Amino acid sequence: ARQLDLASGSVREIARNERGRTFQPVGWDRGRGIATAVETGPGGYATAYVVIRDGAPPVRTALGVQVISMDVRAAPDASRVLAVSARFDVRTVYVWPLAEPERRTTFEGGPGQRPVIARWRDAREFIVAVSENAATRNADRLEVWAVDGSRRVVARAAGFLAAVRPDCTAAITTVGIVDLA
Repeated sequence: ARQLDLASGSVREIARNERGRTFQPVGWDRGRGIATAVETGPGGYATAYVVIRDGAPPVRTALGVQVISMDVRAAPDASRVLAVSARFDVRTVYVWPLAEPERRTTFEGGPGQRPVIARWRDAREFIVAVSENAATRNADRLEVWAVDGSRRVVARAAGFLAAVRPDCTAAITTVGIVDLA
């Protein structure tokens, strides 16, 4: 992993992956001098979470759960990270502080309900596409889940969750735009 200083154009190596795997960037807290990434193994699965602090060797933490590296995302303010289980028989979203993966919290769907995609709305809430069919990534509904554990349904028959608007007011799906208020 390298850091590029846009003002000067200088590039410096901040971490080296010696395991033959690639880094997938997750988050960067410039103020605290912390960058994070996941090591990606075969099939695009995240095998470890890597915390890189200015001037210190990278700290790797085995995830111990099956997640696809592209489904590991930092909150807009880089305070937290979320990851969605890639296993069809597991109904779980994981959330942890950016530099503390060992403080992982588990959020589960209800019986017969599987979170298939999750995207941050802001630093306190994330949008979850919930499916009742394990064979699809399309949502039977969209829900807003808060890090404090509260939840609310915002749409039914929502399709595929593509993105959250940058102003955090709507989710964009294959069916249309869903107002999150």
